[in-house]
Formats: sequence, structure tokens, C-alpha cells
Amino acid sequence: MMTIKDFAALCSCSTQTLRDYDRIGLLWPAEVDAWTGYRYYKAEQAVDFVKIKNFQLAEFSIAEIRQLLKKSDQEIAEAFTQKIRLQEQKLARILEIQRIYLKEKNTMEQIVHELSAYVLDQIRDYEGMREFGMDPKDGPALVGQLRSYLEKQICAEVLPGQDVTLRVDEQTFDGKEAALDRIRELRADSEEHTVILKTKDEKDPAFGEGFASIWEASGWEHVRDFIGSIPELEDGGTYALDFRLKQRQQPADTSFALFMLGAMLMQNPGKSVRIHCCAENSNDGMNRFRLLKK
Repeated sequence: MMTIKDFAALCSCSTQTLRDYDRIGLLWPAEVDAWTGYRYYKAEQAVDFVKIKNFQLAEFSIAEIRQLLKKSDQEIAEAFTQKIRLQEQKLARILEIQRIYLKEKNTMEQIVHELSAYVLDQIRDYEGMREFGMDPKDGPALVGQLRSYLEKQICAEVLPGQDVTLRVDEQTFDGKEAALDRIRELRADSEEHTVILKTKDEKDPAFGEGFASIWEASGWEHVRDFIGSIPELEDGGTYALDFRLKQRQQPADTSFALFMLGAMLMQNPGKSVRIHCCAENSNDGMNRFRLLKK
């Protein structure tokens, strides 16, 4: 018989490990002194210790280890084979999940890039920047800022793990691949379309819903007449820019909204804001503007 200290040395483990094995019912002492409580082990129990240690390394549960200690060598070998097979199946599932994730992520990145590019393609003439008090020579820098903003907002709306729906005018395209194909077709189309990208089954966003008007201007001829007086935007805030125009900007409605968005971003540098913009016909023959906050 060996003391627990000597048996621990034989097994190259701590005495605490042997006490733990005893406590959870994996490896009991061969004898416990009734008077002193000292534990004693037989040298041949080292074989069971080796089995337990390797079963744990192979991530068998305690309940499984208890059963394996009763099995023959052939049955133990079969248990390892089954464990390997299960791990291979688990790895295959993880690899498939990784493949799908990378494909979805890549498709989503392409959607973000292509949709942002489509929107910015509507800017065909930087001269429109004068309406907002900006110099057309700053057009490329403005487009770069708008691109960063649009890509960030699209990513915030639609995440890689979500499926999407693309609305183009009255048509609907479900799924990332269909959405990407249609966006690419739009980029080759010279006409403007109403385009909405959203998560599948989400309702089309209603402009101004849940917003309250916080500032207004009316009777102006050019946006540059009042844009410098618009209140500073709050970092992290969500806003809507509501125009009612006596003469719509068609066919340049999108560029009008983009230039206004760009001007607001330039007036609020470094701030993380979300801004919606809408330009509709005025019903009283007067130019009107409202700044709304959610």
C-alpha cells in the first residue's frame, strides 16, 4: 500500500487531485484508516489514474468516465473512435457556418458598397452645391464624406446575419443575392428610382414618424439663406430634414438631398448622427424647411 503522497508522486499529480477524484467518485483509495483518516492506494491503481486523466483530456464527461472505467480496452477504443467521429462532425458544422458567414459578410459588404455608390451616382453636377452655400470645388471631398456616412448607416441598419429585402419603386427583391444583383442593374440604369433596403419583413420606414419639429424656416429662396442658422445637432441624435419646395428639384431630387445631408455633416464635424431627408411639393407656393428630432 502507498500513502496518498507517494501515490501522487507516482502519478505526477497533486494530492488535491486525488482527493477531488475521490470526492466525485472516479478514483477511491484502496483503504482509509478508520482512526487517522489517512488514504492508502495500491500501485496498480495508477492505471485507472492514467485512464481518467486521458478521458478528461478527450473531454469525456464525469458520468461517461465512470462508465468507461468499467469497460474493456476494446470498448474504450470504440468510445474514442465515436468521440473522434462526433468531433469531426462538430468541426464540419463549424467550418460550414464559417463558410456561410464569410459569404454573407462578403455579399453584405458588396451591397453596402454598391448601394452607396448608386446613391452617390445621382450627383452628376457639383454646381448644385452653391444652393447650400458650398463651393463646387469641394465636391470630391463632400462625396467622400457622404460615402463614409452612407456605408456606416447601411451597416447599422442591416447586419451580416440578417436577411434583407430591397424595394425599388414598387418592386420587391428578397435575399442578399437578389438585392445585390438588382443594385448592380440600377447602377447601369441612368434613371432615378426610390430604393429602400431593410431587413426582411420589416415595414417600410415612414418619414418623420416619431419625430418632433425643433426648428423651421419659411419664405426663403435658397437654402444658403438659412442653413447657417440651423441649430447644432446633438451627438448620437436622429434627425429628419423636411423640405416643402414651391419648385421641386427633379430630376435632381436625390442630389438635392445629398448636398443638404453633406452640408449638415460638415456643420457638425466628428458627430455620430443619423439624418433622414425628404423634399416634397409645397402646397402653398412657399419654400419651407423643418428640422425634426426623434
